[in-house]
Amino acid sequence: MRTGPGRFAVEDGADDTAEVTISGPPADLLRWVWHRAVAGEPSGVTVDGAAEAAGELRRCIAVVTQ
Repeated sequence: MRTGPGRFAVEDGADDTAEVTISGPPADLLRWVWHRAVAGEPSGVTVDGAAEAAGELRRCIAVVTQ
Protein backbone atom coordinates (compact mmCIF):
# COMPACT_ATOMS: atom_id res chain seq x y z
CA MET A 1 0.00 0.00 0.00
CA ARG A 2 1.28 3.43 -0.87
CA THR A 3 -0.38 6.64 0.22
CA GLY A 4 0.10 10.32 -0.40
CA PRO A 5 -1.95 13.44 -1.05
CA GLY A 6 -4.82 12.28 -3.22
CA ARG A 7 -3.31 8.81 -3.58
CA PHE A 8 -4.11 5.40 -2.17
CA ALA A 9 -2.60 2.48 -4.07
CA VAL A 10 -2.40 -1.17 -3.17
CA GLU A 11 0.28 -2.97 -5.11
CA ASP A 12 1.55 -6.51 -5.35
CA GLY A 13 5.10 -5.97 -4.12
CA ALA A 14 8.20 -7.97 -4.89
CA ASP A 15 7.87 -9.87 -1.62
CA ASP A 16 5.13 -10.75 0.82
CA THR A 17 6.59 -8.76 3.73
CA ALA A 18 4.07 -6.41 5.35
CA GLU A 19 5.10 -3.36 7.35
CA VAL A 20 2.23 -3.98 9.73
CA THR A 21 -0.47 -6.57 10.32
CA ILE A 22 -3.60 -5.71 12.27
CA SER A 23 -5.68 -8.66 13.43
CA GLY A 24 -8.59 -9.39 15.71
CA PRO A 25 -12.31 -10.04 15.83
CA PRO A 26 -14.34 -7.89 13.41
CA ALA A 27 -16.07 -5.81 16.10
CA ASP A 28 -12.75 -5.05 17.81
CA LEU A 29 -11.15 -4.09 14.48
CA LEU A 30 -13.98 -1.66 13.75
CA ARG A 31 -13.54 -0.05 17.16
CA TRP A 32 -9.78 0.16 16.54
CA VAL A 33 -10.23 1.88 13.17
CA TRP A 34 -12.68 4.43 14.57
CA HIS A 35 -10.86 5.04 17.90
CA ARG A 36 -13.83 3.62 19.78
CA ALA A 37 -12.10 1.20 22.13
CA VAL A 38 -13.84 0.95 25.50
CA ALA A 39 -11.64 2.34 28.27
CA GLY A 40 -10.71 -0.27 30.84
CA GLU A 41 -11.60 -3.23 28.63
CA PRO A 42 -8.95 -5.35 26.94
CA SER A 43 -8.73 -5.00 23.18
CA GLY A 44 -8.84 -8.06 20.98
CA VAL A 45 -6.75 -6.21 18.37
CA THR A 46 -3.14 -7.17 17.78
CA VAL A 47 -0.84 -4.73 15.97
CA ASP A 48 2.31 -6.42 14.71
CA GLY A 49 4.79 -4.13 12.97
CA ALA A 50 5.56 -0.46 12.53
CA ALA A 51 3.37 1.91 14.55
CA GLU A 52 3.66 4.52 11.78
CA ALA A 53 2.27 2.06 9.22
CA ALA A 54 -0.61 1.17 11.55
CA GLY A 55 -1.47 4.84 11.96
CA GLU A 56 -1.35 5.43 8.22
CA LEU A 57 -3.57 2.40 7.56
CA ARG A 58 -6.08 3.58 10.18
CA ARG A 59 -6.12 7.09 8.66
CA CYS A 60 -6.61 5.74 5.13
CA ILE A 61 -9.46 3.44 6.13
CA ALA A 62 -11.19 6.32 7.90
CA VAL A 63 -10.79 8.64 4.91
CA VAL A 64 -12.08 6.19 2.29
CA THR A 65 -15.09 5.15 4.39
CA GLN A 66 -16.33 8.66 5.23
